[in-house]
Amino acid sequence: MKVIIEIEDRIYGEAIVNFIATQKWDSGTSFELFHVLDREPTGELISELCCPTAADLIEQEKTAAQELLVEMELKLLKVVPNVATEQKLIYGRPKEKLLEVIEDTKADLLIVGSHGRTGFTRFLLGSVSMAVLSQAPCSVLIVKLPQKANTNSAQQQRTDKETNVPVASATK
Repeated sequence: MKVIIEIEDRIYGEAIVNFIATQKWDSGTSFELFHVLDREPTGELISELCCPTAADLIEQEKTAAQELLVEMELKLLKVVPNVATEQKLIYGRPKEKLLEVIEDTKADLLIVGSHGRTGFTRFLLGSVSMAVLSQAPCSVLIVKLPQKANTNSAQQQRTDKETNVPVASATK
């Protein structure tokens, strides 16, 4: 079985890994962890030419995303040893890129987190999990956080958007 895991941030990554730990997985299962940066690599060159500070922020965001993927891969291997894992950082719009990854890898299952946004906020920001749920050719598992953790994640997201750099640590 090929399982794709979308790691948006540390809070959802840990929730997904914790969920995976509660399930039984065949020895032939492989897990591919992805993080999607909603920025094209060509934007880095433009930022470097126009504003070196923006280029530094983009590089910090990329480094933090790569570190997050490595961290989640190691945690996954602790709870599900002896499985194949791979992690990749990709650029683009999360909804479209996840659907592309599913098609390209012939995944059997996609695991994503859900913020549980509703109403106007969901209308403005969209829902990656709902988009892939309705369009994916494979099964989709959506991991939700308990309400308290969801509130902490929302606070984390505001901080990230203000600084445009992922925060290095998050509370559980």
